[in-house]
Amino acid sequence: MTSATIRHVAAALTLVAATTACHDMSAPMRDALAPGFDEVVVGSPGQNVATDLLAAAIVGDSLMLRNPTGTDVFYFAVERATAAAINWAPCVAGTACARIPAMANLAIGTGSLLGHSAMAREVVVFHWTARQGASGVLEPHNLRASIVIP
Repeated sequence: MTSATIRHVAAALTLVAATTACHDMSAPMRDALAPGFDEVVVGSPGQNVATDLLAAAIVGDSLMLRNPTGTDVFYFAVERATAAAINWAPCVAGTACARIPAMANLAIGTGSLLGHSAMAREVVVFHWTARQGASGVLEPHNLRASIVIP
């Protein structure tokens, strides 16, 4: 993972912590706050949130994810306030990397999400694909973030 990718993730965490509810973020705002992230989408309460890579919704006590693409989508889901306080990096290699196979659905209990509490109101689902880098090693690509509001 390059230091530029890590900086992009850190900038996105700042963005997630600072974003107020809106449906789509304008390109200049997204680029200023989260360079390297191709799309940041904030949902409306009780609605699905979708990018070209992933659809997400909270249904009951589950975070429902749907991958409509023909490739694996990697993800990291975390409570929104916690996202601003942690340091993480996108993972694309190995069995420890959380992924949703092509054209698959996944349900995750909200109680198992990092930072979940009775006061938690929003979930951030960071998601991305992988591509072969110049050195032949897989690297994160198409970085996205969706903020899901129950």
